[in-house]
Amino acid sequence: MTFHIFYLELEMLSEARARLANTQGKKAKRKAREKQLEEARRLAALQKRRELRMAGINVRKKRPKKRQIDYNTEIPFEKVPASGFYDTSSESYDAMHPDFARLRQQKLDGEMRKDKEEVRSNICHFA
Repeated sequence: MTFHIFYLELEMLSEARARLANTQGKKAKRKAREKQLEEARRLAALQKRRELRMAGINVRKKRPKKRQIDYNTEIPFEKVPASGFYDTSSESYDAMHPDFARLRQQKLDGEMRKDKEEVRSNICHFA
């Protein structure tokens, strides 16, 4: 008798769990399924392109749509600077090791008046 009651309670609990799990409606389930299928399709296409590229077969690019910018190949709204009045061909600039210290505002402004006065006052105190 007690086993039978225990079994009925377990069955009731499993039914309650099933009802709670079924809170999503049909539309939500369909949307989730479609999203999962789309993601699987995208990953399969990506894997296929990767395997073809490794095999040495370059997959042709899709034609760009009209009036649309391909941000991977060009810089949008790029303006080439006009040639200046001064010859900069003799200047050397290492792009891999820029000197950020020379770009600081303190370096451009020079020594601050406050710092000069502190140095002056320190010299007066020691004298």
